[in-house]
Amino acid sequence: MAWSFLRRLPWWTVPYIASIVLVNWLFVTLPMVPTPWGDWTFANIVVGFVFILRDMAQRQLGHYVLLATALGGLLTWATVDPSVALASVTAFIIAEMADWAVYSFTRRPLHERILWSSALSAPLDTIVFQHMIGILTPAAFSMETASKMLGAVAVWLVLRRRMRLALRVAACGSHAPSSGSPDAGCGGRTSGSTCGTRPGQGSFASTSASGSCAACTPCRRA
Repeated sequence: MAWSFLRRLPWWTVPYIASIVLVNWLFVTLPMVPTPWGDWTFANIVVGFVFILRDMAQRQLGHYVLLATALGGLLTWATVDPSVALASVTAFIIAEMADWAVYSFTRRPLHERILWSSALSAPLDTIVFQHMIGILTPAAFSMETASKMLGAVAVWLVLRRRMRLALRVAACGSHAPSSGSPDAGCGGRTSGSTCGTRPGQGSFASTSASGSCAACTPCRRA
């Protein structure tokens, strides 16, 4: 029971708030690097990790993640630079509105909504923030947007893998062994066998050491 309670705590929120302050400090501290396409800073790349933490915190808090962002902005205001704090919070609110629109008006799986919402919100967040602190250049915009999208893709891959594992477990549960035939749910095959078949349900393989169907996994269709 204690573990169940601990799992519900918003553990991602604390590192997310800390990352807001850290990245904003980097924007103020690190020197700009000149390029033919304009100046950029290493913070333009690091900010992608903030988006990863934001997505994870948002999964736990929903739109209450705005409160975490506001707290990060207040800490930035007090410890780094008020103008950077204002730009950070303003850009995030605009990006969050775009996220909300994608989450509310699409019916795609969670991992797809995260990817599509990031594709819309990352450029908006970047252009607003960089314009407000006076560092908007083609190089800085491209670097920061690409970094945020890499973070979004990383979250998308993790959530997609979890979804596939959940579907696999659900498929195994739906093909549990029937009474009188321990391995009937796996096409009548025992442990270590190759794919068996069930009418209208494709192919399945038994991976259970005991030969039962509890651990069978869907096989590739021929």
